[in-house]
Amino acid sequence: MNDTLKQWAHYKIRGADKWASQGGVYHAARSRDGRSRKHEGLDLEAAPGTIMLAPWPWAKFLRRAVPYPDSHYPEGIKKLHGLWLQLPNNDRIKILYVIPLNVGPGHIYRAGDICFEVEDLSKLYLDIRNHFHVEYYLASGERVDPTPYIFGRPGPGVAPVVTA
Repeated sequence: MNDTLKQWAHYKIRGADKWASQGGVYHAARSRDGRSRKHEGLDLEAAPGTIMLAPWPWAKFLRRAVPYPDSHYPEGIKKLHGLWLQLPNNDRIKILYVIPLNVGPGHIYRAGDICFEVEDLSKLYLDIRNHFHVEYYLASGERVDPTPYIFGRPGPGVAPVVTA
């Protein structure tokens, strides 16, 4: 595990709140708008304005990510942001509720480069534990539990533990 990934591993997995009774673990049950679904990522608690470093070496900025359609936001509430990264092995990472920093088309982040700033979710969701959301996709396109790719140990999901 590189030093920057160790920085990420210090962040707690989001605990339970009124928006997520099972917290921010992979495949936790979610229910909004009367629909049940599984949480398809990992939420890491971080204060608004936290500057995060790129944890994966040679991650290529692909594009900005959009967490919600425009119709999701009440009038006067700013839209949330995110980004897509691609690793040299063609795995992809989507990170939401962050403002990408130092980016341009094809920008390459090295481990330790300033990558993004964590957004403030409290304007959209009262009483939420502030966090950023991480999804991990293998080169095949399969979405897997990001926990072992961040913490180096399995989480409640199904991804294998990898070593770098």
